Amino acid sequence: GIVNKDKYLIDKSNINNLYKSIESNFKQVCEKKQIDSKYKNLSIMKNKILDKIYSYKRSLYKDISDYNEIEFELNKSCNEIYLYTLNHINKFKKKKIYTKEDLYSLKKAIENLEVQCSKEIEKNYNTLIKKADFSNITNNPINTKVYFSKSKYLIINYNNFKTVKRNNKLSSFINQLTKANSEKVVNDEVALSNHIQKNITYLEDEIITTLKDKLDEIKDNVNEVKYNTFKNKYLDYNLIKEHISYLDNIENILINLR
Repeated sequence: GIVNKDKYLIDKSNINNLYKSIESNFKQVCEKKQIDSKYKNLSIMKNKILDKIYSYKRSLYKDISDYNEIEFELNKSCNEIYLYTLNHINKFKKKKIYTKEDLYSLKKAIENLEVQCSKEIEKNYNTLIKKADFSNITNNPINTKVYFSKSKYLIINYNNFKTVKRNNKLSSFINQLTKANSEKVVNDEVALSNHIQKNITYLEDEIITTLKDKLDEIKDNVNEVKYNTFKNKYLDYNLIKEHISYLDNIENILINLR
């Protein structure tokens, strides 16, 4: 009927109803398949985004934990170095310094303290600055050495004082001198001892001040690197709670998608 354009045969064949049925059913099937395909793609995209969020949050939470631990570890290491130095200074206080040999011995002890403090500061600084660098940016390290042994208070001009050899025969030796001379010698020896002890006190204060300044410099540098690199990688640490809240909201929206 179609070939011959015969309306009677066309109507008799009922082909028009077949066309309508095919068009209607095919359209429905196509729409359903299109919708199913879109849902499938959305589901795949949703899972990918969730995986990204989970991975990001794992990294973020680890760095937040490190961020908070750094301050504790920094204070702990600085306090240990400070107490270590203070303990050695207390040992210095117990020693009486009278001769050049005594002073030389003290200087060697301070040089050893200087070396040990510098080593500990360097070791702790290198560990903490590496942990504090969240962006793995190469930073110019600061000088971690401390200088105690160059102090002017370790220099004593013995020529300004008349001293006698300190031994058990001191009294008999003094008695052999004139009264005026013996008093002068004794007074000079006392003055020398007082001068040295005064210098040692100044030296102790200088060591503590030098150490505190260096430890404060270490703290400032580590905290600055920690703050800046965390901000470069994520955002200002002070906004971190709000940032996590946004992430949680996005995560919940995606999870609840059907």
